Amino acid sequence: MSDSPKQQILKQLDELNLSYEVHEHEPIYTVEEGRKIAASIDSLCCKSLFVKNKKKQYFLVVIESNKRFDSKSIAKQLGSGHLSFADEEELKEKLNTFAGAVSLLGLLFNKEKDVMPVIDKEVLSAEFIDLHPCTNDCSLKIPVYEILTKFIPATGRTYQSIDIV
Repeated sequence: MSDSPKQQILKQLDELNLSYEVHEHEPIYTVEEGRKIAASIDSLCCKSLFVKNKKKQYFLVVIESNKRFDSKSIAKQLGSGHLSFADEEELKEKLNTFAGAVSLLGLLFNKEKDVMPVIDKEVLSAEFIDLHPCTNDCSLKIPVYEILTKFIPATGRTYQSIDIV
């Protein structure tokens, strides 16, 4: 029997010698629930949004949970056309996850490397963020610095920063 996505992620984080704390909880379905968990573990709650343009370019946009997703502003900053949400099938195929459990950690499963991580400047300046390991019943508290210097490079990518007001 193969490991679950969560087990695969934890193994990879260990191999990268990345610091993290595991916080198991009931499945969460709203940003408000995520904010409570993030506050209890002293980390920044983020929204991770999987979007695409008409050219089938995929972006994993990570913004602070209180910010509104402004597709026009983000598309302009990315030099992209209109952005729309990817569907459930694309989420499963590209990031091995489902709506409500999307996070940067899903990049481990994107072997084609055709998903660009896009991170808001406020997230980049945080000390810790909480990320789902491709399931919504667990959150990992991870130092942002290690996501940027260990995890993203290990996926063979760079990230693009954006500024969402």
